[in-house]
Amino acid sequence: MSTHEKMEFNYKPKWTSIVFIMIIGFGLSAFAFNEAVNCSGVIELKNSTLSGTTGHLYIWVLAVALFLIGSLGVAGIVSRFTIEPKITLDSNYVSVPGPIWSPKHRVHDLSKVVSSKTITIYGNQLFEIKTTDSRLSVASSNFDSVDHFNQFVAATTVARR
Repeated sequence: MSTHEKMEFNYKPKWTSIVFIMIIGFGLSAFAFNEAVNCSGVIELKNSTLSGTTGHLYIWVLAVALFLIGSLGVAGIVSRFTIEPKITLDSNYVSVPGPIWSPKHRVHDLSKVVSSKTITIYGNQLFEIKTTDSRLSVASSNFDSVDHFNQFVAATTVARR
């Protein structure tokens, strides 16, 4: 990559991931809310029992937490339409969209890179860059193709030198 060349890659979550999060979060929260409303307040676990206020509080906290997980899916849909889903790589920096809950672009200075590595988790590759003041992880599943992900990793490695 030359010193003035700028590269851009499409980078956005896949619809299947967003829908999966929504179905799991909202589906399980519906069961938990139903249980919270109709619960006698007694929850029997393997080795212990929650009863009264503690049991009600546990179910309500679980229901709200699952609802928030489902809401991440809604935020993912909104972010797909409202943010510029691109990673920009220049000789000095990389700019990436933030996570679903805070999608503003973040700029990372490549001259401050401390380490970088590629990790594979359940067939999905993650490229992690640590700088002196930030950390960046990008997933291969959010690129248009694995080839684009590999081009990004190679170009980032070259830009760091």
